[in-house]
Amino acid sequence: MRAVLFAFCCLLLCAPPATAKVSKELARHLLERSGFTPSPAELSAAMAADSYRSLVNDIVQSARQAPAASVAVPSLQTARDVRPGQLTPAARKAHRRGMRTDMHALRTFWVESMLATRTPLRERMTLFWHNHFVSSAQKVRSPHAMLDQHMRFRTHAVGNFGALLRAMMQDPALLFYLDNQRNHRRAPNENFARELLELFTMGEGHYTERDIKEAARALTGASVEPGSKTYRFRPRQHDDGDKTILGRTGPFDGADLAEVILAQERTAVFVVEKLWRAFVSPAPAPRAVRDIARQFRQADYDIAVALRALFMHPAFAVEAGRGSLVKSPVDIVVGTERVMPRGLRPEQAVRALHQMGQTLFAPPNVKGWPGHTTWVTTASLDRRRTFLRQAWKDRLVVQSRESLTPRVVLATAAAGPIEDGAALEKQLHQALLDPAYQVK
Repeated sequence: MRAVLFAFCCLLLCAPPATAKVSKELARHLLERSGFTPSPAELSAAMAADSYRSLVNDIVQSARQAPAASVAVPSLQTARDVRPGQLTPAARKAHRRGMRTDMHALRTFWVESMLATRTPLRERMTLFWHNHFVSSAQKVRSPHAMLDQHMRFRTHAVGNFGALLRAMMQDPALLFYLDNQRNHRRAPNENFARELLELFTMGEGHYTERDIKEAARALTGASVEPGSKTYRFRPRQHDDGDKTILGRTGPFDGADLAEVILAQERTAVFVVEKLWRAFVSPAPAPRAVRDIARQFRQADYDIAVALRALFMHPAFAVEAGRGSLVKSPVDIVVGTERVMPRGLRPEQAVRALHQMGQTLFAPPNVKGWPGHTTWVTTASLDRRRTFLRQAWKDRLVVQSRESLTPRVVLATAAAGPIEDGAALEKQLHQALLDPAYQVK
C-alpha cells in the first residue's frame, strides 16, 4: 500500500501543473500522441499556448469542430448496386478491377487526409474507431459500403460514443462482415452479437453465453441488401419475443439492445481502457480508468470528455511514460512526411503502409491490428528502416537549419541546432534510424 501511495505521489510531483506554460518536450509529446509527429510550425504554435490545459482544450475542440474530411472525398468508379453472380465473366472481371481501383482511391484519400489535416486528432480517432469496429474490404467487397462506414467514423470521431454505437449497429459493412444478414429468427447467427459484447462494448468476462444468444435474437432482421450493400431491416426475419439481456427483459430490437449496453458501467470502462492503451500506455491504471469512465458516462458518452481527461491525467504527461508506445506504420509514414515534407505521393504512402503490415481498410481479423510491440518484427523493422532511409535520401535540401533539427525528428535526441548543413543531414539520418524513433 505504501509503495502504491509513493508511486502515485511521485506521479503527481513529476506531472506538470495544468496551468503551467507548455515546454517543448511536453508539447511534442502531446502532439505526437494526439496526432502525428509535429512539424516545427505545429510545435511552435503549441508552445505559445497559455497553458497545458488550454492546449489540450484547443486540440480536442478543434478536432470536434473540424469538417468530417479535410480533402475531397473521391468519386467511385464502380456502380453501387451490382451482383457479381449475375454478370458475364468479362463484366465480372471488369467489376473486380474497378473495385481494386476504388479501394486504392479510398486508401490514397485517407492518407492524403492524414497528411493535409490541421486537426490530427480527428484523423487519429478515425483510425482508432476503424480498428475498434473492425470490418475489412476483403470480405465486404463493396467500396461504397467501406466509404460509407469510413465517413461514419469521421463524423463521430470526437463526438458521442452512443451515437456511434447506434450507427454501427446499422452499418452495412460491419453487419455483412459479421454475417448478420444471416441472422434470422428461425436460425439465429451469433457472430455480430458476440463481437458486439466482446470487442466493441464490454470485453470478455462481463456477459454470459445467454446474453450473446439473446442479443443475437434482438439483432435478427438487421440485414444488408446483397447488391448495394445498404442497410435494410426485415421485419419478417426479426424475433419480436421477450429477451433477457444483461439483467433486463423486454421485446428488444437492435435499438433497444444499444440502450441496454450503454446503461452498463462496464461499457464506459471498456472504451476508456482502449483509449488509454492507444494514447497513454499499454497497461491501463484501473483507478484512473474508473475515474475517467465515470466522467465519460456522466457526460452521456461524450468522447471529447474522455479524451480531455486522458490528456490531462498525470500518467499521460509524466516524463517516465514517454516512449512507452510503439509507433504504428501510419505513425512512421505520415509522421515522417509531416515533420520532414519531401513530396511523398499518397500512393507511395499506401504502398509503404502495406509493406509494413497496415493496409488501410483491411485489418487482419475482427480484433484489428494488435498494435504496440507486434508492429516490430525482424521483417517489419527492416521495412521501416528502408522507408526511413529513402525518406532521408529524398530529403536532398534541408529547408531550415534552425527549425529542422534532430530534436524535431527525435524527441529524445540530445543534439541542439547545428550550423553545418552536412552535419545536420548526418544527424537527421541518424535520428531517423535511431530505435527511439520507433516509439512515442
